[in-house]
Amino acid sequence: MIYSMTGFGRKEVTIDNITIAIELKTLNTKFFDVSFKLPNELKSKEIELRQLLANKLIRGKADFGIYIGNAGKSSTAQLNTRILGLYIDQLKAFSQQKSINIDEAEIIPHLIRLPEVFSADNDFWTEHWDSLMESVHEVVESTLKFRLDEGKSVADDLEQRVQNIMALQKEITPFEEGRIVKLRSRLNDQFNQLDSKDKDRFEQEMIYYLERLDISEEQIRLTTHCNYFLELMHDNNTDNGKRLNFVGQEMGREINTLGSKANDADIQRIVILMKDELEKIKEQVLNIV
Repeated sequence: MIYSMTGFGRKEVTIDNITIAIELKTLNTKFFDVSFKLPNELKSKEIELRQLLANKLIRGKADFGIYIGNAGKSSTAQLNTRILGLYIDQLKAFSQQKSINIDEAEIIPHLIRLPEVFSADNDFWTEHWDSLMESVHEVVESTLKFRLDEGKSVADDLEQRVQNIMALQKEITPFEEGRIVKLRSRLNDQFNQLDSKDKDRFEQEMIYYLERLDISEEQIRLTTHCNYFLELMHDNNTDNGKRLNFVGQEMGREINTLGSKANDADIQRIVILMKDELEKIKEQVLNIV
């Protein structure tokens, strides 16, 4: 099962006429990392939220926010005059710098929509935290579904590219057989030209040379790695990204060895195509949980 590290989830809830938006966005990164944008009254909940996200998301960079929208006329909503004053002061300084005339009465209705101008009191958050956490869980599950849907398209691409490598590997066989025939013929010609006293040593060197050029073991290991890669993709674990990356590296080692030992232009051409497929696999694996 493949989960992409790219995901998004959002939900808006209205409690006591206060609209609260919960948003989660995730991107790919090597480890788990999360940043929060929370009302000041919820700073104490950051550890609880961090633990939840770490357990569910496993890897990736996450941006999680809880935003207060239209506060309405609820008695639980409070106007943060300090924040509103800061906004007004900054606008005044900006308008003087740019020689712009502003009407404070006209801009206040717009300013009260800005973040943290209205906030709910601590009793409000305490009373409704359990209900809010239910919505947080829904947003997390929505993000995981997004990740799974993205992962399905990544999995389809990965499987096709692994199959391409295995198909290219089969194309090596006829060239390998022809290469061995030509190599033996050339070595026999050289062998027949030697004096008898040099033939024993030449035979030993020929055996060593042939073993160095033999790519059968690399072929077997590459097939094994490709099959294991496909097996991991269909595993039920939700955190296969690191293992897939490791198997991809092992595939790369065998492909590189094939290229260095082949000593044949046709096989080298196939190896280049295999490397191209592997590079695209590596790029995709970087975004898998």
